Amino acid sequence: MDKRRFYAKRMLMLSLLTCACCLPVQTKANDALTSTGRNSIESILQNRRISGVVKDSQGPITGANVSIKGTTIGAITDINGKFSFDAPPKGVLVISFIGYITQEVSVEGKNEFSVILKEDTEMLDEVVVTGYIAQKKVNLTGAISSVNGEELTKITATSSAQALQGKLPGVQITAGDGAPGSASKIQVRGIGSVMSGTQPLVIVDGFEGTLDNIAMGDIETISVLKDAASAAIYGSKAANGVILITTKRGKTGAMQVEVSAEYGWQSVSHMPDVLNATELAIKQNEEAVWSNQTLPWSGSHAPETLGKGFNWWDYAYKNNAPIQNYYLSMKGGTEKAKYAISAGYIKQEGVIHLTDYDRFNFRSNFDYAFNKKFKIGVNIEASIANTDSREDIYHYSKNALLIHPSVPQYMPDGSYGLPLRSLPGQYDAGQAMPLSMMYLSDPNYVRLIEGNTFTTRANFFLEWEILKGLKFKSVYNQQYIWSKKNYWKSSYTVYDYETPESIYATEANAEAISNYSDSQKWEIQELFTYNRTFAKKHTLGVLAGFTAEKAKSGNLSGKKTGFPGNELRVIDAGNTIDYLNGSMAENSVVSLFGQVNYDYMGKYLFQANIRRDGSSVFAPGNQWGTFPSISAGWRISEEEFMKDISWLNNLKLRVGYGTLGNANIKSFAWVSSYKLTDRYPLGTPNAIYPAYYQTDMSNKDIKWESTTTTNIGVDATVLDNRLNFTFDWYDKRTNDMLFTATIPYSTGYLNGPVINVGEVMNRGWEISASWNDNIKKFHYGISINLAHNKNEVTNMGGVAPFQIENDLWIKEGYPINSYFGYKTIGIYQNWDEVNNSVKPNGDIRPGNYIIQNTNGDDKIDTEDKTFLGSRDPKLVYGINLTAEWQGIDLSVATSGESKKCVYYDNSYGGISPRFCNIYKEYFDNRTIVGEDGNVTVSGKYPAMTGLGTNAPEGHKKVMQNTSFFRIKNIQIGYTLPKSFTQKMRISNLRIFFNAVNPFLFTKYVGFDPETTSTQQDGTVRYYPVSKSISMGLSLKF
Repeated sequence: MDKRRFYAKRMLMLSLLTCACCLPVQTKANDALTSTGRNSIESILQNRRISGVVKDSQGPITGANVSIKGTTIGAITDINGKFSFDAPPKGVLVISFIGYITQEVSVEGKNEFSVILKEDTEMLDEVVVTGYIAQKKVNLTGAISSVNGEELTKITATSSAQALQGKLPGVQITAGDGAPGSASKIQVRGIGSVMSGTQPLVIVDGFEGTLDNIAMGDIETISVLKDAASAAIYGSKAANGVILITTKRGKTGAMQVEVSAEYGWQSVSHMPDVLNATELAIKQNEEAVWSNQTLPWSGSHAPETLGKGFNWWDYAYKNNAPIQNYYLSMKGGTEKAKYAISAGYIKQEGVIHLTDYDRFNFRSNFDYAFNKKFKIGVNIEASIANTDSREDIYHYSKNALLIHPSVPQYMPDGSYGLPLRSLPGQYDAGQAMPLSMMYLSDPNYVRLIEGNTFTTRANFFLEWEILKGLKFKSVYNQQYIWSKKNYWKSSYTVYDYETPESIYATEANAEAISNYSDSQKWEIQELFTYNRTFAKKHTLGVLAGFTAEKAKSGNLSGKKTGFPGNELRVIDAGNTIDYLNGSMAENSVVSLFGQVNYDYMGKYLFQANIRRDGSSVFAPGNQWGTFPSISAGWRISEEEFMKDISWLNNLKLRVGYGTLGNANIKSFAWVSSYKLTDRYPLGTPNAIYPAYYQTDMSNKDIKWESTTTTNIGVDATVLDNRLNFTFDWYDKRTNDMLFTATIPYSTGYLNGPVINVGEVMNRGWEISASWNDNIKKFHYGISINLAHNKNEVTNMGGVAPFQIENDLWIKEGYPINSYFGYKTIGIYQNWDEVNNSVKPNGDIRPGNYIIQNTNGDDKIDTEDKTFLGSRDPKLVYGINLTAEWQGIDLSVATSGESKKCVYYDNSYGGISPRFCNIYKEYFDNRTIVGEDGNVTVSGKYPAMTGLGTNAPEGHKKVMQNTSFFRIKNIQIGYTLPKSFTQKMRISNLRIFFNAVNPFLFTKYVGFDPETTSTQQDGTVRYYPVSKSISMGLSLKF
């Protein structure tokens, strides 16, 4: 603990020292005249007064830096964009401002200057980070998509990953769940691995990081490397794609301060309606009729007497959970020293009671140039995240549905509402009834989880131009992550309302669990680059590099019971140790790589990469893998025969081929694992002794999983660069998949060995198109992207089909996440249909599903299970709109997924237990069975049976289409005129209103089709996604 605190304090002190070093002393506009060296009296007498104004397309710029090149003589523009100072008779005037292209103007023979700066967005669009280097976009030969950080600031999201949703073709981003602070799931061009991970590699300023804890205001650009030709330079970690993030850095000029603040309110994005008290009582009575049981609601307690009751479902989910986000940044610098410092804070209260999240971010980027050939820099990032959660998330919604709406919120004596045993429709004596949501929103009756995570990353580098075109860069990266989770469950006893001497529910013993984990990682990079143009026709770029990294992690957890009460909630207060566990792991990777880029007259483009990785996760002899790639491009628009086509700005054909590796398995997976038990019987007679036993079978022959990609693409820009179009076709094949083999327990092992087997194909296409134009003062833009992917397990290597999760299978010839089950073809209407059909075993009656006899024999059994669909979409798309007119701006972001489904327990449809509420969609469209046992009202869904898990095989599951189209974000803003803001010494002031997830279009019945659970009762066993409305402002000065 002391060591961790020491590291944390050391990194925070380093961050603060960096801030202090980064802040240069700024001079006021009135004290603009400075001097360097020892000016002679003669040179001073030769100086004369120059003045001018600096503007952009909208008006004067306050705070622009104006200086004589190579000196510190200069000034900062005032509130009207004006400057004046004494300047030498000769020299070059340098005018710069953050976000604008720097201009240079000769001062010789002129005393008055009027300078109009152009925004730097065009330059950003031209250059794309592609790995360890940056390239012009027109010269790219790989499949790379990029987005400007400024686009993301027009979207409200708790993480940068969520802001990217629907922005990039071939990149599927979904919420892991809706819990505050939860990480997003990202897939690039489908799933290619079973157990080696599907998340892409994320690189932040050259070092492995994450999208989930970086402030959007810090992002300069994001590039996604989607094919092997572009990602091969990252070798063994790039099989699932690479996301490159470049953060903002300081520029020459006065300090620029940016502040933003936003506050909003959240609710569940897609809240399904459930039954009120009367409707649920009718459902329960119909279930009783179907199963020939006594009606639970009759006489003085007939359904119509109950009214609507209390809506426990709505109470379980808050409608106005606050969310707030704040950001502050400072950027600036001189010719030698430049800095960018930022801090952010986000706080999100969950829509489920007793859940919330807050995070503090800090970032400092500092660059210092000793001269034109040698510079150093340091980037420091730190974040502290705190999460409050509850252990019963996956039962929370189910418990809300099990409490009957006829149960009041409070009992007559003021205590929390509870079902009455005297009302058979409220209380099921055959099962343990949960406490009402009043208890389950009280921290004294819930197991609470308090989590804290501290993350810090530091990046130190130096760059040296050895010769013209030849540069050397050395980088050292360090990461440290420390986290803890404390669990607490209070002891309590709740007594029955009608019979106070009877216990309704109890937890006799309080429990405390503490988990601690930490991880450290260091990396060194040594890079040589060479770039030269020969004879004005041949441009050559060469990269050679070496990297080495080592990661180490460990954890410790313990549980105690036997607490004297609920007041002392530290684990040491318990007197009984339930368990004490700990583990440690480490791995290392060493890599050599190289890249060659060549272009001839900007027309014929070529790139080749090779990387050789060595990983400690494999046994000696299999530790090294080599991953090459090659790509080429032809800019057809640069050919002479295309010059007369005036409307064509750029047309390029690309082709690429390459191989990537994957080693994302646990350390030492090739050796057997052992575990200690204190209950091993030995001797005659048997006595219990502690002993070690093998758990995992070994396999020294496991090797790299490899992914080979072929990519063909076309880029086109037409009509004065207003219309941009990109098309890519790819074939991506993963061979020697890494996964754990299934073995019988008779072998004596708990788990089989990790093996290499099979092949998975992902084949598809991507299209993106954008149009940007101006109509006088009205600027607008629209972009559309679509990606279609076909996933198929093409070779199982002789391994039989196996189940990876509930009803999700891997089977040759089908997608990885395939559902296999019984197909329903209708609903039995009468006893004749039941008696004359082939049906499964069990109590089959009118109102049940008709199961298709797939193989045509005389029975319904497991052989009739068939492919029903895939959990993963075939089509992912997004549409984005922007508009701006005289300071008013609008941005709309959308996303959609199509051709996907989920196979769920039907617990909240026709087979729900008698005491469980259901979604109103099922009730309003149900089949109704009369007293004679035949159907009287045909419906879309089966009859209310109340059988629950006792339902016949084939009736327990329901297939649902989870395709959707979502309006992800709508933001309307207004930027106040500069003539007004500059009077307050503010260069830019914008107010905005934002809506997140305001509209969802789907056929799915449940919370949200974007985030679904594969668990039993999956329609409610996850944290629902939220929507929000918010307002905020941003200002710069």
